Amino acid sequence: MSQIAGKSLFPFGNNALLMLSRVIAGCLLFALLGWGMRPAVADEPRKVVIAIIGDSMADGLWGGMFRALHTDPAYSLPRLGKNGAGLNHLAKYDWVAGVQQVIDKEKPDIVVMSIGLNDRGSFIGDGAILFGTPAWKTAYTGRVDAIMTALKKANIPTYWLGFPVVRDEQARADYAILNEIYKDRAAAFGHTYLPMWTLAGAEGSYEASLTDASGNRHALRIEDGIHYTPYGYDLLAEKLRAALEPKIKSLTAAAPSPAPASAAKPDPVKPAPAKPDQAKPDPAKPAAPAAKP
Repeated sequence: MSQIAGKSLFPFGNNALLMLSRVIAGCLLFALLGWGMRPAVADEPRKVVIAIIGDSMADGLWGGMFRALHTDPAYSLPRLGKNGAGLNHLAKYDWVAGVQQVIDKEKPDIVVMSIGLNDRGSFIGDGAILFGTPAWKTAYTGRVDAIMTALKKANIPTYWLGFPVVRDEQARADYAILNEIYKDRAAAFGHTYLPMWTLAGAEGSYEASLTDASGNRHALRIEDGIHYTPYGYDLLAEKLRAALEPKIKSLTAAAPSPAPASAAKPDPVKPAPAKPDQAKPDPAKPAAPAAKP
C-alpha cells in the first residue's frame, strides 16, 4: 500500500511516518490538557437590579438614580416609569397587572414604587367613585393591596415612596390622603414606606429652589409645582440611595463569592462553559424631566 510502481510514497521510510504520527498525537494531547488547565475565569460581580415602578415621578427618579449609578457595574436599572399612569383608572397603563410582568421579566432584587400623581380624581371601575369618599378609599386601597400582594408573594423588598410637598394647597391635601394609604398598607404588608415630604424646606413647606453648601442657588421644581428638575431628582435619588444602602449591602453579602482562579481544578476532557455576560445598564443619557401627568 505504501508503494506504487516500486516507489515508496514516503521516501524516508515507514519509521518516519510513525514518528510523525506520534508527534501529531502528542501535540493534540498537549492542546487538550492545556485547555483543561486554563485558569478559571472569575464570574462577574452580582448585579443588584433596582426596579423603579410608577408614573412620571418614578421616571424622573429613575433619571436621578441612573445619573448616579449607570457607570457602576454592580447595578442594573431598567427604565419602567409610565407617564400618565395611575391606580384610579387603568386605561393609560395597568400597573396592577404590570407589576407581575416586571417581576417575571426583570427579576428585581428591590422594587421602588412611586405612583399616584394622577389619582386625585374619581376611581374608575364598574362606575365612577368620587375621590376621598369611604367608597373611593376602599376601592383604591384594593388596587394598592393587589400590587403589594404580588411583591410580597415574590419576596421582593419593596419601598413605597410618599409624595413630597407640592405648590398647590388642594393638591397638597389630596396627596396627604394618598400618602396615608400608602403608609398604612406598606406597614400591613411588611414593606417600607419612605416619606419624601421634607426633601427641602421646613416641615410642610414648598420650596421651588434650594441653596447648596457652596452658596449656589438651584431650581428644584419645574413650572407645574409638582415635578422636579434634574437637580431635584438627583437630590431625591441621593435620599433614596441612602435608604436602600442597608438592603443592598445585605443582598451583596448574601451572594456567593466566585472561587479564586488558583482553586479551579483542571478538566482535560470537558472544560466548564463560561457564563454569559450579564446585560449592562443602558448607556444612553436619561431624558429631560418627565412630561406632566
